[in-house]
Amino acid sequence: MFGPQAIGAGVVTRTPGCAGTGSESDRATVGSPTSGCKPDRTGTTLADIGTAELELNANSSDPGNNPAMQSVLGWLRVWLPPGCGWAAGPITDRAAGAFADEEQLIGKSVRKRRNEFRAGRDVARQALAQVGCAPTAILARPQRDPIWPQGFLGSITHSERFALAIAAPSRLMQAVGVDLEDDPKLDRRLVSIVCRADERHQAPKLAQLGIDHAKLCFVTKEAVFKAIFPQQRSALEFEQLRVSFDLPECSFSVSIRNADGDTWSHIAGIGRFLCNPTLLVAAFVIPQSSNPGWS
Repeated sequence: MFGPQAIGAGVVTRTPGCAGTGSESDRATVGSPTSGCKPDRTGTTLADIGTAELELNANSSDPGNNPAMQSVLGWLRVWLPPGCGWAAGPITDRAAGAFADEEQLIGKSVRKRRNEFRAGRDVARQALAQVGCAPTAILARPQRDPIWPQGFLGSITHSERFALAIAAPSRLMQAVGVDLEDDPKLDRRLVSIVCRADERHQAPKLAQLGIDHAKLCFVTKEAVFKAIFPQQRSALEFEQLRVSFDLPECSFSVSIRNADGDTWSHIAGIGRFLCNPTLLVAAFVIPQSSNPGWS
């Protein structure tokens, strides 16, 4: 059974890459590993939900001393059920080195990408260790999604300064996705790409709470894609997912458009999100049917 929402809102995931701007076709692919696709941001800060006890230096690069990351880790602690692991770490030049086979994946990457990759693999191994998995290389498929050790699954994400990972034995869950983003608003030019018209009715209420609806849609859809992509193995456009937020519960539900283009199917998963002064995080979990304690 999931614990009480002691800290803030909910959680979802990040995808293998990031969303394209859709400048040519006014369409964008969720999690597409395209280049130059990081949305510009305006600098507006999200209000914290659920806790005001953020007393440490907000500029700290140590997750243990950073109030925003402390709230994320505390939220995961009360939200995720027993049997899951999670870890976070800074993205720096001093990140733990990757395994030799992993280094081959980033040999031609720029320094920023290498640092993100190494930090992500480091926190993923920490999360896996918490659930009994020995240290091992975490390679990647051509679409850049991680290849998890047999018997385990997980999700890796990062903001500009931090990497975050969730892991669990596959007997507990079918899929998990998590996305961590810095808090500024989504570039206005991307709103119509990320958000469907039939989702925007919730924007005014979220704005009253200091939450950018478009950014929340972006983060939750990224999390959902990361959860379902390993099995689906096909790209999705943002408009193919429709999310609805339950603000009191800090949760969300999601539907996917069927191949006929007219009908929708609910994705049976558990979505949560968390907003704090500098970060927005979302996670989406699809439990195993044999694990009825997840709700």
